[in-house]
Amino acid sequence: MDWAPSIFGILLLLLRDSSNFKIRIQAAAALAVPASALDYGKSFPDIVQGLEHVVENLGSDLISEPSNFKYRIALEKQLTSTLLHILSLSSATDHQPLKDFLVKKASFLEDWFKMPYSSLGEASAQTGIESDSVGNQKKEVISKAIQSLIEVYEGKNQNTISQKFKKLPDGFIISHLRLAWLADHFCFLILGNFVFEHLGVYFYSFTQRTAICP
Repeated sequence: MDWAPSIFGILLLLLRDSSNFKIRIQAAAALAVPASALDYGKSFPDIVQGLEHVVENLGSDLISEPSNFKYRIALEKQLTSTLLHILSLSSATDHQPLKDFLVKKASFLEDWFKMPYSSLGEASAQTGIESDSVGNQKKEVISKAIQSLIEVYEGKNQNTISQKFKKLPDGFIISHLRLAWLADHFCFLILGNFVFEHLGVYFYSFTQRTAICP
Protein backbone atom coordinates (compact mmCIF):
# COMPACT_ATOMS: atom_id res chain seq x y z
CA MET A 1 0.00 0.00 0.00
CA ASP A 2 1.95 3.01 -1.31
CA TRP A 3 -0.44 5.43 0.37
CA ALA A 4 -0.03 3.92 3.85
CA PRO A 5 3.14 5.85 4.85
CA SER A 6 1.44 9.14 3.95
CA ILE A 7 -1.63 8.26 6.01
CA PHE A 8 0.45 7.22 9.02
CA GLY A 9 2.53 10.38 8.69
CA ILE A 10 -0.58 12.57 8.72
CA LEU A 11 -1.98 10.74 11.75
CA LEU A 12 1.28 11.23 13.64
CA LEU A 13 1.31 14.94 12.79
CA LEU A 14 -2.28 15.34 14.00
CA LEU A 15 -1.51 13.41 17.17
CA ARG A 16 1.52 15.54 17.92
CA ASP A 17 0.49 19.01 16.76
CA SER A 18 -3.29 19.34 16.73
CA SER A 19 -4.73 21.72 19.32
CA ASN A 20 -8.02 19.82 19.23
CA PHE A 21 -7.95 16.89 21.67
CA LYS A 22 -10.86 15.11 19.94
CA ILE A 23 -8.83 14.99 16.73
CA ARG A 24 -5.82 13.70 18.64
CA ILE A 25 -7.94 10.96 20.23
CA GLN A 26 -9.20 9.87 16.80
CA ALA A 27 -5.66 9.90 15.37
CA ALA A 28 -4.38 7.77 18.25
CA ALA A 29 -7.25 5.31 17.79
CA ALA A 30 -6.59 5.07 14.04
CA LEU A 31 -2.91 4.27 14.69
CA ALA A 32 -3.98 1.22 16.72
CA VAL A 33 -6.01 -0.36 13.88
CA PRO A 34 -3.29 -2.43 12.10
CA ALA A 35 -3.00 -5.88 13.69
CA SER A 36 0.70 -6.58 13.05
CA ALA A 37 4.01 -4.79 12.60
CA LEU A 38 3.94 -5.92 8.97
CA ASP A 39 0.66 -4.04 8.44
CA TYR A 40 2.39 -0.81 9.49
CA GLY A 41 5.07 -1.41 6.87
CA LYS A 42 8.12 0.85 6.88
CA SER A 43 6.24 3.35 9.05
CA PHE A 44 6.35 1.09 12.13
CA PRO A 45 9.59 2.51 13.65
CA ASP A 46 8.39 6.09 13.14
CA ILE A 47 5.04 5.28 14.75
CA VAL A 48 6.64 3.67 17.80
CA GLN A 49 9.01 6.59 18.32
CA GLY A 50 6.32 9.18 17.57
CA LEU A 51 3.86 7.67 20.03
CA GLU A 52 6.48 7.36 22.74
CA HIS A 53 7.43 11.02 22.24
CA VAL A 54 3.80 12.17 22.52
CA VAL A 55 3.17 10.08 25.64
CA GLU A 56 6.39 11.19 27.33
CA ASN A 57 5.64 14.87 26.70
CA LEU A 58 1.88 14.81 27.26
CA GLY A 59 2.24 16.30 30.72
CA SER A 60 3.88 19.41 29.29
CA ASP A 61 1.10 20.06 26.76
CA LEU A 62 -0.68 23.34 27.34
CA ILE A 63 -4.47 23.16 27.12
CA SER A 64 -5.27 26.18 24.99
CA GLU A 65 -9.01 25.54 24.65
CA PRO A 66 -11.27 25.11 27.70
CA SER A 67 -13.26 22.45 25.84
CA ASN A 68 -10.14 20.25 25.82
CA PHE A 69 -10.17 19.76 29.59
CA LYS A 70 -12.93 17.16 29.44
CA TYR A 71 -11.09 15.25 26.70
CA ARG A 72 -7.71 15.14 28.45
CA ILE A 73 -8.39 11.90 30.34
CA ALA A 74 -9.89 10.29 27.24
CA LEU A 75 -6.76 11.21 25.27
CA GLU A 76 -4.51 9.72 27.95
CA LYS A 77 -6.51 6.48 27.94
CA GLN A 78 -6.43 6.19 24.16
CA LEU A 79 -2.70 6.91 24.03
CA THR A 80 -2.13 4.23 26.68
CA SER A 81 -4.17 1.71 24.71
CA THR A 82 -2.44 2.53 21.42
CA LEU A 83 1.07 2.50 22.85
CA LEU A 84 0.45 -0.85 24.55
CA HIS A 85 -0.73 -2.26 21.23
CA ILE A 86 2.30 -0.89 19.39
CA LEU A 87 4.76 -2.11 22.02
CA SER A 88 3.25 -5.60 21.93
CA LEU A 89 4.34 -5.78 18.27
CA SER A 90 7.84 -4.39 18.78
CA SER A 91 9.57 -7.77 19.09
CA ALA A 92 8.36 -8.74 15.60
CA THR A 93 10.54 -6.16 13.84
CA ASP A 94 14.17 -6.57 12.76
CA HIS A 95 14.70 -2.80 12.71
CA GLN A 96 17.78 -2.44 14.92
CA PRO A 97 17.64 1.38 15.32
CA LEU A 98 14.12 0.96 16.73
CA LYS A 99 15.33 -1.64 19.20
CA ASP A 100 18.18 0.67 20.20
CA PHE A 101 15.57 3.40 20.75
CA LEU A 102 13.55 1.08 23.03
CA VAL A 103 16.68 0.31 25.03
CA LYS A 104 17.34 4.03 25.38
CA LYS A 105 13.76 4.59 26.60
CA ALA A 106 13.67 1.56 28.92
CA SER A 107 13.74 3.65 32.10
CA PHE A 108 10.82 5.81 30.99
CA LEU A 109 8.81 2.79 29.79
CA GLU A 110 9.40 0.91 33.03
CA ASP A 111 8.01 3.84 34.98
CA TRP A 112 5.22 4.45 32.45
CA PHE A 113 3.80 0.95 32.95
CA LYS A 114 2.65 2.07 36.39
CA MET A 115 -0.25 3.91 34.77
CA PRO A 116 -1.93 0.95 33.02
CA TYR A 117 -1.35 -1.19 36.10
CA SER A 118 -2.93 1.52 38.24
CA SER A 119 -6.03 1.37 36.06
CA LEU A 120 -6.13 -2.38 36.73
CA GLY A 121 -6.06 -1.66 40.44
CA GLU A 122 -9.03 0.71 40.08
CA ALA A 123 -10.93 -1.87 38.02
CA SER A 124 -10.31 -4.57 40.62
CA ALA A 125 -12.11 -2.39 43.20
CA GLN A 126 -15.27 -2.72 41.13
CA THR A 127 -17.55 -5.76 41.32
CA GLY A 128 -19.29 -7.82 38.70
CA ILE A 129 -18.45 -10.28 35.95
CA GLU A 130 -18.23 -7.57 33.28
CA SER A 131 -15.58 -5.56 35.14
CA ASP A 132 -13.58 -8.75 35.80
CA SER A 133 -13.66 -9.57 32.09
CA VAL A 134 -12.48 -6.09 31.12
CA GLY A 135 -9.76 -6.26 33.75
CA ASN A 136 -8.53 -9.59 32.40
CA GLN A 137 -8.43 -8.21 28.87
CA LYS A 138 -6.40 -5.19 30.00
CA LYS A 139 -4.04 -7.44 31.94
CA GLU A 140 -3.48 -9.58 28.84
CA VAL A 141 -2.72 -6.52 26.68
CA ILE A 142 -0.26 -5.18 29.26
CA SER A 143 1.41 -8.57 29.63
CA LYS A 144 1.85 -8.87 25.86
CA ALA A 145 3.49 -5.46 25.69
CA ILE A 146 5.86 -6.26 28.56
CA GLN A 147 6.75 -9.66 27.11
CA SER A 148 7.45 -8.12 23.73
CA LEU A 149 9.84 -5.59 25.29
CA ILE A 150 11.53 -8.35 27.28
CA GLU A 151 12.23 -10.18 24.00
CA VAL A 152 13.64 -6.98 22.49
CA TYR A 153 15.95 -6.39 25.48
CA GLU A 154 17.09 -10.01 25.61
CA GLY A 155 17.83 -9.87 21.89
CA LYS A 156 20.02 -6.83 22.54
CA ASN A 157 21.74 -8.62 25.45
CA GLN A 158 20.29 -6.09 27.89
CA ASN A 159 19.77 -8.68 30.64
CA THR A 160 19.60 -6.17 33.50
CA ILE A 161 16.78 -4.29 31.78
CA SER A 162 14.92 -7.47 30.83
CA GLN A 163 15.03 -8.68 34.45
CA LYS A 164 13.47 -5.39 35.60
CA PHE A 165 10.62 -5.82 33.12
CA LYS A 166 10.09 -9.43 34.20
CA LYS A 167 9.48 -8.16 37.74
CA LEU A 168 6.94 -5.54 36.68
CA PRO A 169 3.69 -7.57 36.97
CA ASP A 170 4.46 -9.06 40.41
CA GLY A 171 5.75 -5.74 41.73
CA PHE A 172 2.66 -3.77 40.75
CA ILE A 173 0.25 -6.49 41.90
CA ILE A 174 1.91 -6.58 45.33
CA SER A 175 1.80 -2.79 45.48
CA HIS A 176 -1.93 -2.71 44.76
CA LEU A 177 -2.59 -5.44 47.33
CA ARG A 178 -0.76 -3.36 49.94
CA LEU A 179 -2.77 -0.26 49.03
CA ALA A 180 -6.01 -2.24 49.23
CA TRP A 181 -5.00 -3.62 52.64
CA LEU A 182 -4.18 -0.14 53.93
CA ALA A 183 -7.45 1.27 52.57
CA ASP A 184 -9.49 -1.51 54.23
CA HIS A 185 -7.78 -1.03 57.57
CA PHE A 186 -8.05 2.74 57.38
CA CYS A 187 -11.80 2.44 56.79
CA PHE A 188 -12.03 -0.06 59.65
CA LEU A 189 -10.29 2.35 62.03
CA ILE A 190 -12.58 5.21 61.03
CA LEU A 191 -15.64 3.03 61.51
CA GLY A 192 -14.31 1.81 64.85
CA ASN A 193 -13.74 5.34 66.12
CA PHE A 194 -17.18 6.39 64.92
CA VAL A 195 -18.89 3.51 66.75
CA PHE A 196 -16.79 4.05 69.88
CA GLU A 197 -17.59 7.76 70.04
CA HIS A 198 -21.32 7.23 69.59
CA LEU A 199 -21.42 4.39 72.11
CA GLY A 200 -19.52 6.61 74.54
CA VAL A 201 -22.07 9.41 74.14
CA TYR A 202 -24.94 6.94 74.56
CA PHE A 203 -23.34 5.41 77.66
CA TYR A 204 -22.71 8.85 79.19
CA SER A 205 -26.33 9.90 78.55
CA PHE A 206 -27.57 6.66 80.05
CA THR A 207 -25.50 7.08 83.23
CA GLN A 208 -26.64 10.67 83.61
CA ARG A 209 -30.29 9.69 83.35
CA THR A 210 -29.73 6.89 85.85
CA ALA A 211 -28.15 9.30 88.31
CA ILE A 212 -31.05 11.77 88.02
CA CYS A 213 -33.85 9.19 87.99
CA PRO A 214 -32.71 6.24 90.14
